[in-house]
Amino acid sequence: MLRSVYAVDHQSVLKKYDEFLSIFRPTLLLQVFVLSYTIILFCFIFISCFMEEDITHYMVLTLVKSGFSIPFFTFQIYMSCFLFDTLETKKDSITVGLYSSNWTEMDIKFQKLILLAMRMANAHQNKLQFTRTRIINMEIFYHTMRVCYTIVNMMLNCKKEKLV
Repeated sequence: MLRSVYAVDHQSVLKKYDEFLSIFRPTLLLQVFVLSYTIILFCFIFISCFMEEDITHYMVLTLVKSGFSIPFFTFQIYMSCFLFDTLETKKDSITVGLYSSNWTEMDIKFQKLILLAMRMANAHQNKLQFTRTRIINMEIFYHTMRVCYTIVNMMLNCKKEKLV
């Protein structure tokens, strides 16, 4: 009886996960996109202030604002990616638990229920994707930070060339 509850719980977890993704997918994708560009902009402003010869009161204020904003925005992206990475890992661990159980030694009714749950888990590949190949997880966070660094570096190099 307990094992059948486990299979039914697995199906309800998949259903709740789908509902959760349908609610947060548009919001989170937009959030990662906007925060990435915000980090790029603030990093560029922050570093550009140090490249100026005359540092004014306005520049100091800009340095403080952007200096405190960059870690905050980075933390927001990190937490979003961490949350969905953890959700995906936990969802997959339930599926692994189904596969790891000794379901072949159970009665036929339970075996059919587990096979149905396994088929459902195999067919259920719904993930929060940024693109077709990129899933929102910690890997996309690291990739986003590398891209932000590259873009800021390129913008600063262009600014240096104009100053020379």
